[in-house]
This record gives sequence, C-alpha cells and structure tokens, in this order.
Amino acid sequence: MKRRINLLILILFLAFLAIASPLYAADTTGADAIKKWQQLSPEEKEALRQNLKIWTSLSDDQKKEIKDKIKLYKTLPKSDQERIKKNLDIYENLTTEQQQNLNRKFNQWRKLPPEKKYQILERYKKFQKMSPEQKKKLINKYRRWQKLENEKGKGKGMI
Repeated sequence: MKRRINLLILILFLAFLAIASPLYAADTTGADAIKKWQQLSPEEKEALRQNLKIWTSLSDDQKKEIKDKIKLYKTLPKSDQERIKKNLDIYENLTTEQQQNLNRKFNQWRKLPPEKKYQILERYKKFQKMSPEQKKKLINKYRRWQKLENEKGKGKGMI
C-alpha cells in the first residue's frame, strides 16, 4: 500500500513539476512568477492547486522522499526524462481499473526473486526479436491458454 501511495505521489509531482517548472525557473522574480501564473491555462492552475492540497497533507518524510526523487529525476538524461513523462501520460490516461491492474502487476513483479525476473526479461527480449507474425501466433496461443485456465478456474467453484 505504501508503495502505491509513493507511486501516486511521484506521478502527481512529476506532473506538477512539468506544469510548474516555468514558474520556478532560476531567474524568476515574484513579478515573473505572477506573469507566468497568469499564462497558465485554467486546467494547469487547477492541477497545481490540487497538488498543493496533496503536498500539504504529506508528512515531512514523504515530502523529503519526493524532493529526493525529483532531484534524481532532474539528473537523468533528457531521453530518460522524456520516457518517464511519456509513461506517466499513458498511466494517467488509463481507467481506474487499468491503473489498479497495472499497480497489482507491478507489486507482483517487485516480489519476484531476481532469477525469476531475469528469466522473464530474457523471454521478453526474445519476444521483441520475433517477427510480427511470430508475435501474433504466440499472443493467440497465450490467449487460448489463458481462456482454458479461466474456464478451469470457473469450474472449480461449482463443485
């Protein structure tokens, strides 16, 4: 649960950082900040207000953790920052159910032993090298297997 909260907080503050960074540029004076605030869209202003509400509700430890993560984020190469932003955009556009499913899978991944993670990553690399036709066949095979497994599971509850 704590990890999910941390992930949510990080997502919110990376979004906050993306919106607010023009407001907090190194050469920004009070007058500049006001001018930049006025240039924000109503949606951007509301996003900042919502993040401020969340920020004020956090403990000092949570705030420190977020600040540390933002510092780390700023040290990443631009390509990594862009990849993170892209992934956050994708995550934010998921339905609540899809986000919960993704969070569940992420937590399952975290609990795997290193050797199992290695095996999965190696299989993924092999999958990436397959032709589109091979990928499609494998995906269809997996879906058929998954359907059979689901049917077996449904039958167990009826006995």
